[in-house]
Amino acid sequence: MWHPLQGTFPQQQVSSIFERGPAMVSPGEPAYWLYLADGRLKPSPRDTVFHIGQVPHHPNADQIMLGRWQGTPVWLQLCGPGSETPRGEPQVDASSADTLPVDPQHLDEAWPTLRQWILAADEDLFDLLATANGLAAWRLENRFCGHCGHQGMQALSHEYVLECPHCRHHRYPRIAPSIITLVWRDNEVLLGRGHRFTPGRYSTLAGFIEAGESAEQAVHREVGEEVGVAVHNLRYLASQSWPFPYSLMLGYWSEYLSGDIVLQEEEIEDARWFSLDNLPDLPPKAAISRYLIDQFLIWKGIDPQ
Repeated sequence: MWHPLQGTFPQQQVSSIFERGPAMVSPGEPAYWLYLADGRLKPSPRDTVFHIGQVPHHPNADQIMLGRWQGTPVWLQLCGPGSETPRGEPQVDASSADTLPVDPQHLDEAWPTLRQWILAADEDLFDLLATANGLAAWRLENRFCGHCGHQGMQALSHEYVLECPHCRHHRYPRIAPSIITLVWRDNEVLLGRGHRFTPGRYSTLAGFIEAGESAEQAVHREVGEEVGVAVHNLRYLASQSWPFPYSLMLGYWSEYLSGDIVLQEEEIEDARWFSLDNLPDLPPKAAISRYLIDQFLIWKGIDPQ
């Protein structure tokens, strides 16, 4: 009964632009820098996230190599109270040389939020910014060793891992597996909206996978908890690293089986069935939720707008 998918979701492809991960670099070679403070990224004089600089000779605890962008090393500088001043490194655009450290209380729209950047990004920049957000959270949440309490976790150069110099305990970047599913019946889809959604916007249902649970079990549980209906005939479509805060979203279609909508009011403000010719405001194209919906429309012979 299932149709072949039309095209692929961006994160199903290996990027030829952004190569993620630590890499061999030479101190002083040209590099791009991103500046992140309190969830906001500083735009460069060219209105991009990239600032021109150099690979640092002695990276400090608030400087993280993200990978390479078209072959050029990309580094992230964490800014704000408690961040180390780069001590003259990296050498950056003159107009931004006086921006560190940054007090989050003084941030304004001159530093757009990471979410604003991501929702406007193409697929390659999306991957880069998702990586930056996840690694920033990893560093900021592991100032102290979670095993012995020692301060000063040290980054190893060959992979993304922090090591405690006292007890040698390792901490890797956190990834929270989650499910997201489009519930459907005939020519209708069941969409919901959270309390913080943009007015009028509806999306597919989602939630974190619990300990000991499979992704498919999580689909059944989350749908039942959030809207009170039962589903069956699950189909996996795609995954997406969603950096708010560090989710790995596993995307499914699930066919309605039984039950009436009963809201989990602390999570869901509203949920309802929508006909395919009368859909509400939907998530942006960058979100896997939109991909699940668009692919369903294609399956039903409707051109997604």
